Amino acid sequence: MNELNLNPLQAYNMARPPIAERMAIIEAFELASQTGCPINILHITSKLALQTIKDLKRYYPDVDCKTEVTAAHLTLTTESNAGVLGKVNPPIRTADDKEALWHGILSNEIFTVVSDHAGITKAMKGSELWSAENGFGATELLLPALLTEGYYKRGISLEKIAELLTTNPAKLHNLSNRKGDISIGLDGDFVIVNLNKERLVRADKLHSAQDFTPFEGLTLKGWPELTILKGNVVFQDNDITSKPNGEYLKRF
Repeated sequence: MNELNLNPLQAYNMARPPIAERMAIIEAFELASQTGCPINILHITSKLALQTIKDLKRYYPDVDCKTEVTAAHLTLTTESNAGVLGKVNPPIRTADDKEALWHGILSNEIFTVVSDHAGITKAMKGSELWSAENGFGATELLLPALLTEGYYKRGISLEKIAELLTTNPAKLHNLSNRKGDISIGLDGDFVIVNLNKERLVRADKLHSAQDFTPFEGLTLKGWPELTILKGNVVFQDNDITSKPNGEYLKRF
């Protein structure tokens, strides 16, 4: 790969190309059709993958298929400066693929957007592409990334972003009776966002235990100021104010 003068993200993209993504999606649809099982196509990364899903939905009208992309694949490209730290499965793709994903959101082909948080350390990445651990953390950057790339750069409405991050995930996981909306009887989960707040992303200013971020150096606009979980303030003024208080939610 070095002979082609590729950076790590370009090399890994070529090693796991979109055609492999297409083949996996075709297999998933066939199995879903035979079994009647609903499917959620995770981590869609490419223009080819989206077109494949569109074609298969026409060929398999009986299949209940939902679609998902990650904040990283909507933000980073093979031209980003993340290097080995940006190694993830599926790989970060080209700028054209990134634009295809945003078009998929605009045309309602994408149902949810997620962080795919994997809080590994920089030591687990190392400096060599093929031996580097996959993944990275992105939970804290999920909303700022979508506001920056979606709301500000592409004019996607705040309502649509809320739908992708809250309402639709609640529907997908059968949690609409507790999550995903503002209504009497549901959990009191809210986030208050300063849409005008800009911050330079730095790993040492984030709240994850992870000691790096492939988003390092990006300027994102639109950051949470206050987070309320089940009616209790858990984050305020860029500081975590509550001890962990999660609980198991039975989905079915």
